[in-house]
Amino acid sequence: EQIDYARAFCSMAGLPFLLGCVGERQAMPRSTRLVCLGILATLCHNNPPVQKQLLELGAIRILSELYFQEENDTNDADGLLRSRILQAISASVRSHELAEAVYCQLDQAVPLLEHGLGVGDSTTPPVLLTRALFFLRALVTSDTATRARVRQYT
Repeated sequence: EQIDYARAFCSMAGLPFLLGCVGERQAMPRSTRLVCLGILATLCHNNPPVQKQLLELGAIRILSELYFQEENDTNDADGLLRSRILQAISASVRSHELAEAVYCQLDQAVPLLEHGLGVGDSTTPPVLLTRALFFLRALVTSDTATRARVRQYT
């Protein structure tokens, strides 16, 4: 959780490794994927250099696509894996102007939050609902939020 250790981990190519582990739906156990997602979120939380590296790796798109792959998986009925994916996306985007802008331009941005918030679905797990609500609030109340962004998420 030390910023210097996080940067050292990234300089040793740790981020591509974690993204690879998270994306391995067949070969990696769910528990390992959950831990890797937690580590990703911890590494980039309030750490602009790490957020920038994740942005350059295309992690926002990778994680967004992974979220929708997990949506139809019965192994995530409790929503824990999707909530961790959302947590990792949120941590990699929050308080980083460019990352917020990139996320908001993705085609999956609004559908991802709508799904996480349970729009049209009353069976959304509470853990997923909480993560999505936190991320939505962060996006629309960010220092760099614009009227267009607020309208986008209306």
